[in-house]
Amino acid sequence: MEPSMVESGPGWTLWRTPGGTWVETCDDLADVLPEGVDVAVVAAGWPRGRWTFTFTGTAAPYEAPMGVRADPLLTASMTVLAAAKQARVHGALATFGELVAQAPAVGVTAARVTAVLDLRAVTEAERDALADAVVTAARGRAQRDRTHVEVTTDTLTGALRFDPDVVETLCARLGAPPLTSPGVGPPGGPGGAHGSKAAAVALRRRDDALVRNALAVLP
Repeated sequence: MEPSMVESGPGWTLWRTPGGTWVETCDDLADVLPEGVDVAVVAAGWPRGRWTFTFTGTAAPYEAPMGVRADPLLTASMTVLAAAKQARVHGALATFGELVAQAPAVGVTAARVTAVLDLRAVTEAERDALADAVVTAARGRAQRDRTHVEVTTDTLTGALRFDPDVVETLCARLGAPPLTSPGVGPPGGPGGAHGSKAAAVALRRRDDALVRNALAVLP
């Protein structure tokens, strides 16, 4: 039997070998591959967290100047910029996605905006400090914009440590170095979701034939 694809999403695919080993392949979106290296095996992943931000304000006609609005989209936009800045300061990664603006009618601005923040840092303490900094920036901006922001924690994941035997086998098969990566697919990764017999592979270019060939040596 050959390894099979279990599920996939933007930039990642989760594989399972006939013996039950899980391997996630992911695009090098975080730019962690060394120069001249096209594939590496992830031995560990950074702690990660996701939070949902809900910004609320008052709908207004499009023609209303920004200065007189209580516009949650403005607060959300400034929070995205604050997250990017704080990530640089903390040496971490921050990504806002799933931003949805809800307007009550055509021709008026949004009264409610939601967005999901994904954070990854070297340690859980650094991740949490970055989250606190972004939340503080969002609340400060909301006060200036006469809007309101609520933040809920969706998921928190500690550092991922993948199976050392699987990592060693894949490194040998692929002729690839091991690395610690901030980006390992969906929250929790294969190790967090399916047990300890797992690993991940970062690719500069997708190559299913290469992946299947490597996974063939795993139990």
